Amino acid sequence: MDLLIASNSVVQASADTSPTSGTPQWATDGNPATGVPATTFPAYIFNAVMAEITQAIKDAGITPDGTDWTQLSRAMSMKRGGVPLTSSGSFTVPAGVYKVRVSMWGGGGGGGGAGGTASSGCGGQAGAFCYDELSVTPGTVINYAVGAAGIAGVAGAYGSPGGTTAFGSLSAGGGYGGPGTSAGGATWGSNPGGGIASGGSLNVTGQGSANAFQNSSGYMGSMGGSASMGGSGGFQSVSTGATGVFPGGAGGGAGCNGTTNAGGGGAAGLIFVEW
Repeated sequence: MDLLIASNSVVQASADTSPTSGTPQWATDGNPATGVPATTFPAYIFNAVMAEITQAIKDAGITPDGTDWTQLSRAMSMKRGGVPLTSSGSFTVPAGVYKVRVSMWGGGGGGGGAGGTASSGCGGQAGAFCYDELSVTPGTVINYAVGAAGIAGVAGAYGSPGGTTAFGSLSAGGGYGGPGTSAGGATWGSNPGGGIASGGSLNVTGQGSANAFQNSSGYMGSMGGSASMGGSGGFQSVSTGATGVFPGGAGGGAGCNGTTNAGGGGAAGLIFVEW
């Protein structure tokens, strides 16, 4: 099905549209015996029907064709589903699927470790978030990679960065690891920031972490960064850093209450494909 091709038809900008006031009701053929007139169908009704049907066809990834009267049926019978992808591999577009929605997170960075007395680590940086709706062809194979979790920093060491998640041309970078400090360390390394996303219609940088600090309980490691619409960062601590929450959350920095402690590990990335 496609839009009308006929004399006296108009472009969309000039098409009649629905009234903005009045009471929505049903049509009637009328009744001469009771003086009820038949409903006169205005042009906007036909426009609304054409718009609804052709939009459903286009949303299914099918190009409207006025000579094909099976398009709406095919659009309505297409498969619906989704699959989480937690390890790298390849995705084959299912039969009858012409559009997919992809949500993905990079791996969260590991938290920094505390090297001893008067030291603490900073939380890691969260993985980025990327989203897009892609037109696809059934049977197409799309390679993808899922970002690994950043490893926690041991006593006094930086945590490792999270891995980058990729699906075709979409990318969600992993977050950097958090800085650690040695015993007596008064200055913490810089927090470079969360992972960077690219290629999608929505690209959100992962959240960074704050610097570690000292309070009455001891030297406190800072909380890891949280991933947009994903996992939260590991909590701040005066001992071992907490693990980031899946997907994409960063590990918390280690604190020190007189001993050495490791930071928290980051959380792995994720790809979720819907159709």
